[in-house]
Amino acid sequence: GNALNPDFDPANNRSYTGSAISPGNSVWPGQPSVVTNEFPLVPVTSIASLMHFKLNPGDTRNFSSGRHLWEISANQALGIANSFAHPLIPGDAIYQDVPDAGCRGNAVQMKLLRDFHDHAFLNNDALWDDWFCSGITREDQGLFQTGRSMTEVVSQFWNDEAPTQDPHLFPWHSSSDSLEKLEDLLLNGSQPSDDAFRIAARYLMIEGAFNINSTSVDAWKAFLAGPKDKNIVSIDPDTGGLVTTAISNDEVVLSRFSLPASPEEGENAGDPASWLGVRLLTPVQIDRLARECVRQVKERGPFLNLADFVNRRLAEDETGVCGALQAAIDWDEFLNRSPEPGNEEYINGRFKGGDDFIGASKVSSWGLSFPEAATGSRFAGIPGYLTQGDMLKRIGNMITPRDDTFRIRGYGEARDANGEVRAKSWCEAVVQRLPEYLDSTDQPETAAADLISDLNRKFGRRFRMGSFRWLSPEEI
Repeated sequence: GNALNPDFDPANNRSYTGSAISPGNSVWPGQPSVVTNEFPLVPVTSIASLMHFKLNPGDTRNFSSGRHLWEISANQALGIANSFAHPLIPGDAIYQDVPDAGCRGNAVQMKLLRDFHDHAFLNNDALWDDWFCSGITREDQGLFQTGRSMTEVVSQFWNDEAPTQDPHLFPWHSSSDSLEKLEDLLLNGSQPSDDAFRIAARYLMIEGAFNINSTSVDAWKAFLAGPKDKNIVSIDPDTGGLVTTAISNDEVVLSRFSLPASPEEGENAGDPASWLGVRLLTPVQIDRLARECVRQVKERGPFLNLADFVNRRLAEDETGVCGALQAAIDWDEFLNRSPEPGNEEYINGRFKGGDDFIGASKVSSWGLSFPEAATGSRFAGIPGYLTQGDMLKRIGNMITPRDDTFRIRGYGEARDANGEVRAKSWCEAVVQRLPEYLDSTDQPETAAADLISDLNRKFGRRFRMGSFRWLSPEEI
C-alpha cells in the first residue's frame, strides 16, 4: 500500500482491495467491500450461474509419469460462461507449458506449476450443449424462500398453477398421462429421483427461445431488451436483509449475482457500487449491442452449437481474444477502435479511461504468447464490468443455435394438355419440433446413438402442425 491508498487502515481495522491498481494519473481508491463470487442463494436458471465455481486445477494422478501435478492455470475464476483468452497460451491453443511458472526449489512437485489450460474453453465446451437448468428445485429453505416444497413445485408447475424460477419454461403434457406419473418419474418422496436430471426435459418446452444465428438487428434488439424488471432486489451487506429498489422502465438490469450487494451501478472504478452491484443498460446501449451481435454472427457464424457461440475462436486474431458476445459488449476495443469513456454507446467505457486501459503498445515488449489477450481494461471482471457471463446468466436458458418452429410454404399448379398453366395455388404451414421421437418406442431422453427404432434414426423428433392456410398471389 501507500500513504494515500493503504491496503490496511489501522485507524478502523479495515482492509482494502483494488488499491493502486491503476498506476498513473487515474489512481482509484481502494475498496473496503468487494463481492467476487457467490454461493447460490436462489434457484439456478442458467449454466452461466456456475461461473462462481473455482475450477479445480492440476492433474492429481502420479506426476512421476510426466504429467504435472499442480498448476496456476488460466481463467479459473468466473471461467464458465466467459471466454477471455490467456496471454500465456497461444490464441490457437488451449494448453501451454510455461516453464518459467515453475517454482525454483527442491520439492519436485513445486517445480510443476507450469501447466496452463484454457479451463473456460474446456468447461464451456463440456457444459453448454449437454446441460440446462430446469428451475425445478425446492423453495422452502435458504435465504430465498417461497415456502414451496419440491413436491409442490412439481405439482403447481405441471398444473399450470405456478412456474418454476425460470418463467420461460412451461409444461409439455403429451408425454405423461397423469400428475402421479410425473411425480413418480421426477421425485423419490420429496427428493429428486436418480434419473430426474435426465428425463426432466421430456416435460418442458421453452417459450420465446432465440436463435443466436439471427442476422436481424431488430430481433436481437427485441430479445436483449426483453428481460426488463420493475425492481432490483439486493442484499444489504451490513444486515443481510433484502432491499427492493424501483428502476426505470426503459433500462435492462444485469447482475453477476442473484442478489447483488448494491442496487446501484458505479460510474467508474473508484465508485464503490462498481464493486458490489448491477449494470443497467440503456436503450442506446441495447441498440448498439444488437448491431454488434449481428456483426459477430456474420463474422464468426453460423454457430453450430451453444459452446461454439460462448467460446472464443481458436485463432490468433481478434476472434481468439474472447467469445462473440463479449466482443459485442466490448465492441469499442476491436477493429482498431480506441475506447472513449464518455460515449453513451460504450457499455464498459467507464472502466477504460486513461491508465485504466492497457493498449497494444504497452504489452508489445512483454514477450507474451498471445499479447492481444493482455490488452483491455485493468478492471475487466469486477462486478460493474459487464461480461458475457453476466448476460448469459440472464439469457442462457433462452438461446438456441437452431429453430424448432418452421414456416413452410408450398406451390402447386395445374397444366392443360398443351402444357399451359391453368391454375396456381400457394399454401403455408407452421410446424414445431417436439420432444418426442416419431416412433414412441424410444423415450424422448434417449441419446441418438442408443435409438432402437430405425424410423427414429432416420427422421428424429416428431413435428406437429400449428397452423395451415392458403395464400393469395398478393402474399407471395
